[in-house]
Amino acid sequence: MVTIDSLADQLGLGEKGFVKMDIEGAEMAALEGAMRTMARHRPKFAVAVYHGYENAQRCKELILKGNTGYTVEFRGMYGWFHPPRPYMLFAW
Repeated sequence: MVTIDSLADQLGLGEKGFVKMDIEGAEMAALEGAMRTMARHRPKFAVAVYHGYENAQRCKELILKGNTGYTVEFRGMYGWFHPPRPYMLFAW
């Protein structure tokens, strides 16, 4: 397993990146490993955040910690559990 930061460095990824995640609740760990990439390149994100109630808010906080210039929106609702939770997070 590698971090997004190490992968971006290794492959020379630059601007206009896009990261899509649905990794069964491990999104926070992945975002923690992308701080440098968010600060330098500010890729767009589509992240599944329905796995745990706190997951959505924590992912938003991590993205804004990586780069305060992001706009973050939640879209869709997962209503299987109570209370309902956001389904997807989009950041650009």
